[in-house]
Amino acid sequence: MTPQQAWDATPVAEPPRPKPTKPNVAAPVGVRGQGYRETTIQPHGYVYLHGIKFQISSKLSGQAVHAVWDETSVVFADSNGEVLIEHPWPPKGTTYVSNGIRRGRPSK
Repeated sequence: MTPQQAWDATPVAEPPRPKPTKPNVAAPVGVRGQGYRETTIQPHGYVYLHGIKFQISSKLSGQAVHAVWDETSVVFADSNGEVLIEHPWPPKGTTYVSNGIRRGRPSK
């Protein structure tokens, strides 16, 4: 058996990564508090959470995302536990939170 044949016959191993764990506490809908929710990033790269549209990234549309929040901030992570973006809770009455990346071609 050649080295290439041995390599091809070996199954690909998944990298060891901790999976996100679901907290025990979940806030009621519309109430800010401690909580957790699994959702999918919408086609234009956003996620709705408590009536607020959070922009994540349009490149990640369709991907599953975990939202974990408390009274001060919200964290969005992918299914591998990697943090995609973190936001402080916006002031009351805010309906959209940008990811801070400008649209269009980068300026020179």
